[in-house]
Amino acid sequence: MLEKIQSAFSEVFGVDSSIVTTETTINNLKEWDSLKHLQMIMKLESNFGVKFEMGEIAQMDSVQKIIEVLDSKS
Repeated sequence: MLEKIQSAFSEVFGVDSSIVTTETTINNLKEWDSLKHLQMIMKLESNFGVKFEMGEIAQMDSVQKIIEVLDSKS
């Protein structure tokens, strides 16, 4: 799962996937702004075949939280 998330981050944020870890957050990745956040949500929905609720989207401010939300969907 982490590899798919890293790939999505690389595509959306234009960063090397190797810098994306479970410690990556909206506060320590300068490219992660509100517009990119929405693009990331759409990319994750497409890649994982899920739909996120508004409350889930608001929570997804780190890679770790993204993993937790995706885990809850499976």
